[in-house]
Amino acid sequence: MMDGKTAISSIAMSKALDRGVLPVISVGNVSSRAVDPNVGDTTLNAPADAFDVISVGGVIYDSVRKRVVLSSSSACGPSADGRVKPEVVAPFEVIAADEGGRLVYTSGTSYSAPITAGVLALALEAHPSWSLIKLRNKLLETAKPLEDIPFKPNFCSGYGLVDAQALAFSEPLEVIPKKGELFFSKDLPKPYGGFKVRKP
Repeated sequence: MMDGKTAISSIAMSKALDRGVLPVISVGNVSSRAVDPNVGDTTLNAPADAFDVISVGGVIYDSVRKRVVLSSSSACGPSADGRVKPEVVAPFEVIAADEGGRLVYTSGTSYSAPITAGVLALALEAHPSWSLIKLRNKLLETAKPLEDIPFKPNFCSGYGLVDAQALAFSEPLEVIPKKGELFFSKDLPKPYGGFKVRKP
């Protein structure tokens, strides 16, 4: 049923781009398994099967092989109608603050998606003239294939690992930050009020 037209959430997300929203969605997590990326296994969750969204899988760093690899717990596509899912992959394992403010080690494609959304937001800040369709296409064009899965696109790592620098500099910057300033809008609230970001 993962065809982008059955689940209510997928139906809603499939209409989002036409309404000026580019959804970034976790592809989902599964029990550890190995799957042929050319074939996939359609373990993705709704609404990652929606049309014109960015569904995101997860990668980890393999310290033995010293390379970034697909997490064995990241769901794969394709969608039921054969579309490439996920579109891209991003870090699966993170260190995050819990409700009590403690730093904890955690994982899941629920972290891969917001990392990707942040990359897209920064790219759009650097290129405010880009349409959402162009932003989406540029993300896919600049994603880097994984060493273990060099062909793209495929049904487990999509077009590859999100590359924030390649995306931002795929065209000359429209907005140039002043020396010493962080590349963020001053209108955005500072996350976690007590935290300070050190300027480069």
